[in-house]
Amino acid sequence: MSRNALPFYKRYPRDLIEGTLGMPFEEKVTYAFVLDLIYLQQGNLPDDSRYIAGLLGVSVRKWNSLREKLIERGKIQVIGEFLTNYRAVIELESLGKYQDKQAENRSGASKNKELVKPASNHARVNQNQNQNSSSSAREAHDDPSSWDDDRLLSEVMAAVGIRDRVPAHWMPPAATIHVGRWRRDLKLPCLSIVDAAKQSRARHDEPPNGPKALDGVMRNLAGQLSASPMQPGTSGARAARPDERARKIEQWNKIAGGSQ
Repeated sequence: MSRNALPFYKRYPRDLIEGTLGMPFEEKVTYAFVLDLIYLQQGNLPDDSRYIAGLLGVSVRKWNSLREKLIERGKIQVIGEFLTNYRAVIELESLGKYQDKQAENRSGASKNKELVKPASNHARVNQNQNQNSSSSAREAHDDPSSWDDDRLLSEVMAAVGIRDRVPAHWMPPAATIHVGRWRRDLKLPCLSIVDAAKQSRARHDEPPNGPKALDGVMRNLAGQLSASPMQPGTSGARAARPDERARKIEQWNKIAGGSQ
């Protein structure tokens, strides 16, 4: 087993319990154990029956039977020569981005320490430049088009009234990824997402128990924003018929003219 294997990961007990309701005990235990192995192997667990059966302490035949049941239930997926779990892949991707960002921040801090202190006669100029840079950074941060998924999640949570105690389904990184999909997959602007969440909250007594509860609201919003503008005469009213009276008068005039 690799020394670089993931030593720990965020686990969601409520999701595991609710997601395995109705499953037999041995399937629940096996699923939880296999999830640990998938995370340990960075999302790609070798589909080696002898290896996994040995770790579980069961026969290869028994593991193959449990494996098929977990696949049928959609708990694990087979990708080539590996077993994986879709949510585990998303969580690991989010964790990788977080770790990369932390490493980048540490690298930036180290480079700043190596900079030579500016001469005193440039102090005021640099101070003004720093103030302008800080002002620009604040303006960019407050520009909704520059929000990242974390900022969008915090704005949505504020819009639905979640501030102090954060429910499990609103916890990052899963919630962060979920709200980010509204922007990327549905092509919704950040401000529109926040406004829709606020309007939805006004129609209910309690905040939604998670971002998934707002999926319908966001799909409806996407449909409204992508609808083509209505053209005159296409509002659903029955199209005006030709002037039947004028046509009949013309016919009678021809008949009358022919009989004279």
